Amino acid sequence: MPLRKISGYWILVVTLTALVALFAYFDGAERDPSPYRRVGAVLIVGVIALLARAHLASAWRFAAHHAPGRNKTLYEREPSARVGAAKLPEFDLIEHRFENLKLTLINRHGWRWRYRDRWVMVVGDIVLIERLAPGLTQSGYAIVGDTVLL
Repeated sequence: MPLRKISGYWILVVTLTALVALFAYFDGAERDPSPYRRVGAVLIVGVIALLARAHLASAWRFAAHHAPGRNKTLYEREPSARVGAAKLPEFDLIEHRFENLKLTLINRHGWRWRYRDRWVMVVGDIVLIERLAPGLTQSGYAIVGDTVLL
């Protein structure tokens, strides 16, 4: 048998009912002379509070939803986060740069575009690379003479 989680509402109502029942048993003589009737009335109110949990929660939800100062879009989900929503096309910058370089070299050399020029990988600080080859960090490649700088 799986263990069910006890909600805080049940713990609160049972605890308050037990405390009020103890108080009614010992200090409620001025209300009713019979302690059993006092405790029985408190227990009935506690059971009604437990059974009315769904109605109380829906009333609270309704009141909170229709509050006058409520911002209706504060906790709204993004449409793209919903299940079954159309995914936005992802833009891959590296693939875009590769396609641009490929088209440039095909226009320049034809179908043997990979083997016509020397390929050099430039590594270092961004400031130094911009000094050596302006625009290399923006486009991802630069063609200088017969050399492709990456």
